[in-house]
Amino acid sequence: MTSLTEIQEIEAYLQGKMQAEDELVFEAKMLIDENLKDHVFWQKHTFELVQFYGRKRLKNQLEAVHQQLFTKPQHKSFRQKVIQLFSKL
Repeated sequence: MTSLTEIQEIEAYLQGKMQAEDELVFEAKMLIDENLKDHVFWQKHTFELVQFYGRKRLKNQLEAVHQQLFTKPQHKSFRQKVIQLFSKL
């Protein structure tokens, strides 16, 4: 079982928040402890999945906003302002 302290240490490692010396010690621990290496792998994989889900969700939300703003008649003036703004670039 992974302790909260270990989870926090892995998180700091994965996010690049460790001091160089601490990072070196942590990497040495991973070489010695196969369980720690597995925990790092799975926590990294979990972060990647959460990040992917967040991006996908944000993309869907942006698409929904885009559809509302650029297809509904009541937003015509907003559409025109955006098009005008980008045509100046």
